[in-house]
Parts: sequence; structure tokens; C-alpha cells
Amino acid sequence: MKYKKEMDAEMKIAKRLARRLVRSEMRKKTRKVKTKKCPVKKVETPELTDRQKKQLYKERATEIAKDLKKDGKAKLVDVGVLHVKVKPARKAKTIPKPAHWGGKPGETMRVKARPKSKVVKFRASKVLKESVNSKVKKRK
Repeated sequence: MKYKKEMDAEMKIAKRLARRLVRSEMRKKTRKVKTKKCPVKKVETPELTDRQKKQLYKERATEIAKDLKKDGKAKLVDVGVLHVKVKPARKAKTIPKPAHWGGKPGETMRVKARPKSKVVKFRASKVLKESVNSKVKKRK
């Protein structure tokens, strides 16, 4: 009986040591190697001035506006699609004044006529939706 208990204790110790060895090996594989810092030469990249940035944005906006006028759609890669929706005209009418606007029972208000108009709508792409909805992995 004593012999069996000693064997069990030795097996437990051996298993623990094996687990530690495996863990240390895994850490060695995933551990980053420390290297000496070497001086890095900075490459001068031309910075855009505010005026140049505004000019670029204006050019891009005019391109999008041309596409919207021509086709009714403008595709932005990996971002989404801008498209034009036509809203029909609306006649003038009188409606009951809503209570949250201070309307009393039986009081009416006049709604002005609205001409036909075009509205720009945006539909996000699948890539953008997935990147926004993906969960950020936390470090332990």
C-alpha cells in the first residue's frame, strides 16, 4: 500500500515537471527575441500642407458629385456606396397639431408643400461593417 502511494506521488511530480517543460518550450517558441537597437535613418516624406489637403478633398468630392449626377451611384472601395434617392413632391395640407408641439385637442396646423428633391444616401460595405463589428482581442 505504501509502495503504491509513493509511486502515485512520484507520477504526479513527473507529470508536473513534464507540463512545466512543455510550457517553457511553448514560451520559448512564442517569446520575442530581444535585439539591439540600431539607429534608423528617417526618410523625409513630403508632408501635405493644409491647403494641399483641402485641394485633394475638393477634387475627390467633385469626382463623387460627377458620378452621382451621371449614374446616380458612387462606389468607395471597402467603404460603401453613395446613391441618389428621389423624394416625391408633397402637397400642402392641414393636420392635427401634435401634443408635444403644444397642440390642444382639435387644433390644426398647416404643412407647407415640398417640391420633388434628390437626397444622397450612404450604404456601408460588408468589409466596413465587419471591421466595425469585430471584437478586439484582449491581452492577458
